[in-house]
Amino acid sequence: MLKSFFDFVTKLIPEKVAEAIGSAIVAALLATPLIAWLIRILRRRTIRTGSWHTTFIKDGQPRVETVELKFIPIINHYYGRVVYDRRPGEQRHYLFSGRLSETLFTATYISKELKTSDCGAWTLKLNNAGTALVGAYVWQEVNDEIGHDFYQWTEAEFDELLQINNSLIHGNGIFLRHDMPKGALVGEFRGNAADGPTRESIQIDGRHIDPAHDCKLRSLNHSCNPNAKFVGALLFLTDAVGESEITIDYRSTETAFQEAFFCRCPTCMKEKRKVKIGHTA
Repeated sequence: MLKSFFDFVTKLIPEKVAEAIGSAIVAALLATPLIAWLIRILRRRTIRTGSWHTTFIKDGQPRVETVELKFIPIINHYYGRVVYDRRPGEQRHYLFSGRLSETLFTATYISKELKTSDCGAWTLKLNNAGTALVGAYVWQEVNDEIGHDFYQWTEAEFDELLQINNSLIHGNGIFLRHDMPKGALVGEFRGNAADGPTRESIQIDGRHIDPAHDCKLRSLNHSCNPNAKFVGALLFLTDAVGESEITIDYRSTETAFQEAFFCRCPTCMKEKRKVKIGHTA
C-alpha cells in the first residue's frame, strides 16, 4: 500500500521538483538552529560602547572615574581600560574583560602595573534603557586583603545625572536624565552648616546643612511615598526611577522645620488627605 502511494506521488511530481522540495526541506531544518541563534543575538541586551562614568563610595564620598568600553560582537565579549586615581599623584591602569548575560554584567579586571597582585571583579545589573549598570565589586588589595563596595556605571557623569524641571508637587523638582535602577547613587547634598533649619536645609549627622548654590538637591520635594533616601549626604534610589520625580520623605531627615506644611505629594492629593509634615522649630 505504502509503495503504491509513493509510486503515485512520483508520477505526479517531476524528479527535479521533488529534489528541489527535498533540498528546501533539508535547508530549512539546517537553518532552524541558525535562525534561532540569530534571533537570540538580535534580542540580546547590549551595553553602549565608548566612555562610561564609574561612581563608587570611598570614605563616605562619591568618587568618579571614566572607563573606555569596547565590544566584540557574536561572542558578546566586552573589554576596556579604567584609569584609577588611587591617591593624589598616583594612577593605576586597570584592564578589564567581561560578558553580559541577560541584564547581568560580570567582569574581572587586573592592574596593568601590578599584574596578578591587584585584581577584582564587578557584578552589575543593566537597567532597561541600557544606560546604567549598578551593583557591587570585590577586589584584592596588594596586601591580600579583600574589599567590597557599591559601584555604578552611567553614560552621564555623576554631577550630570540630575536635572531640575517643573514639579507637579511644588515649584521645581529633581528628575533623572536616564532611567536608573533601585539602589543607584544619584546625588550628594553639599552645603554649609546652619544654626537652625532653613527652607532648603536637611540634617546630616545631627547638623542642619544649608545647600550650596550649585547643589541641585536643594529642589528635592517631599512625598509620603518617596522613591529615594539619604544615607549621610548621599542620595540613593529606593525604587527604580524613570520619568518620575525623585522625592524623599522630609521626616526621615528632619526633627524640626523652618515652617510646617501640608503634603501635596501624588498619594495625598489622590486620596484627598491633609497630612501635616513636621512642626516648626
